[in-house]
Amino acid sequence: MVSIPNTKYTTMIWIKYSDRLEQEPGGRVTVYARHCTWDEGNWNSCIGDCGSGTGTKTRSVRCLNGNGTHVNDRDCNGFSKPSTTESCPVDCGYYWDSGSWSSCNPDCGYGTQTRSVVCRDKFGSSHSDYKCSGSKPETSRSCYVDCGYYWDTGSWSSCSSTCGAGTQSRSVTCRNKYGSSQSDAKCSGAGSKPDTNKSCIGDASYCYSWFTGEWSDCSNQCGYGNKTRLVECRNYNGNVSSDSKCSGSKPNSSETCSEFFSCKDPVATIETVQPMNVSVGEYVEFNGSGSDPDGGNIQVFQWRSTIDGLLSELHHFQKMT
Repeated sequence: MVSIPNTKYTTMIWIKYSDRLEQEPGGRVTVYARHCTWDEGNWNSCIGDCGSGTGTKTRSVRCLNGNGTHVNDRDCNGFSKPSTTESCPVDCGYYWDSGSWSSCNPDCGYGTQTRSVVCRDKFGSSHSDYKCSGSKPETSRSCYVDCGYYWDTGSWSSCSSTCGAGTQSRSVTCRNKYGSSQSDAKCSGAGSKPDTNKSCIGDASYCYSWFTGEWSDCSNQCGYGNKTRLVECRNYNGNVSSDSKCSGSKPNSSETCSEFFSCKDPVATIETVQPMNVSVGEYVEFNGSGSDPDGGNIQVFQWRSTIDGLLSELHHFQKMT
């Protein structure tokens, strides 16, 4: 509030009619302005552009008389009228606007997250970073996402053998929680890698082999004869099948045999005998012949054996038929 001292001045006298104002000729009067003051209002908020950083603020300034009545500004002309406008710094309210963190990249294991950080004014407009005070928040940071590594095991294959011992195999792959295949080293925390192979036995019903029975006695108790045995193609359960199911050559079911220990020496005259050296347990035919009392022809054989550790030679004769 600016007080104005008493001021003497002369003014014109005007007459007011219903439809007009007229100046009274030669009419002047001296008046005194008493205690007129400038009433200064409060400054309004600074208004301006955040880009320049400078704005303008305004206020009202009125001339009041001693009664507080608003009068003409000239009644306060004892002092200059205070300014009604003034430049001012614009309070832009600069701040750091931080966005949300992105997902971790890559999405499995150790990676990085990013976000946008922009300097803005209170109206939302973006500005150069230097306008904002304080350290700029970080725009990236390290991160870790549990990959959920696990061993993915496939189905076992069929046994490699349809008969007997064989192997089965399967796929075993290290994967993350999204199903992507990884190196085996990544699954080190998921325990030992499951087996990819294992032993197996083929279906017994498809397992065929040659079954051989015991040999029969020699058909001739003295001399040469034949012996036989059972030979069949059977599966693992013992069921007989056709020979074509068995692999390999079919074993003999009969073969020549000889028996001499049961031979009795007949009464015979040996006409010619040519001895031969024979190994223990073997026999050979002499190049000799003879006849028995009945007039039949005989062949002469020699058998060499051991009796009480001593070698002996026995001569046996088989009657020719």
